Amino acid sequence: MTLDGRSTQLRPIGGADYEGLRRIELTTLGASWRYRGATPSPEAFAANLWRGVLTQYMVVGRSDNRALGYVSAYNASLRHGHAYLAAARFSTGSSFRFLEGAALFIDHVFQSWPFRKLYLDVTEFTLPQFEGMIGNLCEIEGRFIDDVYYRGRTWDRLILALYRTRWDDVTASTLSRFKMGVGDG
Repeated sequence: MTLDGRSTQLRPIGGADYEGLRRIELTTLGASWRYRGATPSPEAFAANLWRGVLTQYMVVGRSDNRALGYVSAYNASLRHGHAYLAAARFSTGSSFRFLEGAALFIDHVFQSWPFRKLYLDVTEFTLPQFEGMIGNLCEIEGRFIDDVYYRGRTWDRLILALYRTRWDDVTASTLSRFKMGVGDG
């Protein structure tokens, strides 16, 4: 199943994506992402890619099929009504298209499962990427002081919560611009 937006498409991750994702995670995203500078073997990377994952997709451009990023919902708790959200944009030149794909993914997760909220686990040095969302779409729900070591110092790790009710309110009119629909593929 693919999910279609106006300029992006979400397609399920397959085995052919593993090496490209590994290369991006270990170079472009580097120490700010999952492995924080460690270099797992290709086999360990492939196994970890699916650990705890509920659903994940590649965000690709509809016109050129170019990989723009990756989105994932993981560590889901249906009992408690939440899951974690991971999103990584592969290049700075694809900001709008990637954000469209991330919005499509969030909407898909909220429409497919009864989650009350999605958590984003972010480090303090990446917080500027999320500042426009804080207070609008999400809130800071937790802070782990001096939790992450990076580039010679410690940083806080923050848990942001994106609430379904706020998502529905804010995005009801916005998402209609993207003419989103579910297609086969």
